[in-house]
Amino acid sequence: IDSSRWKFPPLFEWIQEKAGIDTKAMLSTFNCGVGLLAVCPASEVGAVQASAREAGLVSFEAGSIEATPPGSAAQVVWH
Repeated sequence: IDSSRWKFPPLFEWIQEKAGIDTKAMLSTFNCGVGLLAVCPASEVGAVQASAREAGLVSFEAGSIEATPPGSAAQVVWH
């Protein structure tokens, strides 16, 4: 998940500043302005975003899902 792809709303920036919380902890604790994630194949991103626009929603590509080597545990990587 690439947090540089959206701007944290002012409320979350205020919480982060006042509490002295790093970005990784913020993303693990709060939604930071992301209300919903839709997971789809990369080839469908354009169509999903077009549907969101038609519904009056703001959308952005938040990151990607990548395969892990066999036997490895799944993990979320924050950027």
